[in-house]
Amino acid sequence: MKIPETTYNVLLEAISAIVDHEGGAIAVKRSFSMDGLSELRMMWYLYHIATRNIMYDDTHPLYKNGSWIRAYPYQPNWNIYSLGVNDDHIDTALRKICRDLDLQFTR
Repeated sequence: MKIPETTYNVLLEAISAIVDHEGGAIAVKRSFSMDGLSELRMMWYLYHIATRNIMYDDTHPLYKNGSWIRAYPYQPNWNIYSLGVNDDHIDTALRKICRDLDLQFTR
């Protein structure tokens, strides 16, 4: 995996915090599968929620007005793309995170 371990661990912790906030892995999987959404869609949705928790502080207008939830602390120096990482690398990391957090859909 091209993502440095420390960066990966922050992403894993943030996604785990989001999943916990949403009621756990079973609740998250159920929500997506009942809506007919794919595991891939769920992975990237969780990624975007996690990265906005990591990258934006509470002064962001959508945190201030309550549209976004804070489930993981702001990390001012975290920027995954500045490390030469691309979406394929992130996709690989998200698949591993989904396995580790038991977020894979049963087939």
